[in-house]
Amino acid sequence: MKPSFRLFFIPVTAILYIAFFASTLLAGDSLKGFLPDLDGWQAEEAQDMNMNMNGMQMINAVRVYEKGDQTVTATVMVSSTGMGSMGMAGFQQMSMEQGQVKVKTSEMDGFKVLEAHDGGEKAGTITVLLSESQGKSAIFSIAYEGISGDDSLALAKGFDWKGMEKAVKSLMK
Repeated sequence: MKPSFRLFFIPVTAILYIAFFASTLLAGDSLKGFLPDLDGWQAEEAQDMNMNMNGMQMINAVRVYEKGDQTVTATVMVSSTGMGSMGMAGFQQMSMEQGQVKVKTSEMDGFKVLEAHDGGEKAGTITVLLSESQGKSAIFSIAYEGISGDDSLALAKGFDWKGMEKAVKSLMK
């Protein structure tokens, strides 16, 4: 009786394991398509990561682009529980300026956007809130060096925010 149980149990357990975790294992990979090649920029392949720790899940895809002394790191990230509530606070209406450092939030193309730029360093970040609901949030972010604030915003707008929004909403279900 035991040999037949093992013959049944092991394959069924393996199939259930694969079915349960397959969507999570492939989720980060599905986000890599939103980090395409950029004309004039060199980049290695996008990397993805899926993490599940103590009830907090994070899925992301990251790609680093370089052109001369300019660098852009683009990230698409979906998180649940631990980081979900932090998303909303970072996107409250604000504007701050101190010397050459400017931080502001705005709405662009229906998305909440947080821009932080250091004009002296020609560096900063642009973060787009793609979706947020029930303790889950998704963002697109670029961190850049050697680029003006206007050029970095134009570069960020070159990515498919609407496509990302649709993809992350399916991952947040």
